[in-house]
Amino acid sequence: MSGIGYQYKSIFDAVRIIVRQEGVVGLYKGLTPNLLKVAPSMAASWLTFEIFRDFFVGLKPNAEDEDEDDKDM
Repeated sequence: MSGIGYQYKSIFDAVRIIVRQEGVVGLYKGLTPNLLKVAPSMAASWLTFEIFRDFFVGLKPNAEDEDEDDKDM
């Protein structure tokens, strides 16, 4: 791997060269495969969060139930 150096001098240099060689569309190259990878993962994470949140909220006693319990004592 010797002889492999940095291709760009800075982030601004990278953007300038990419836009010059490939156009503005080149900045979005690879976005679609990444979204296809990330979207299902984020959807599963969100769904899991929602299910567990609803489950734990359902475990919390209602304020009305607590008031009735206090009156019985």
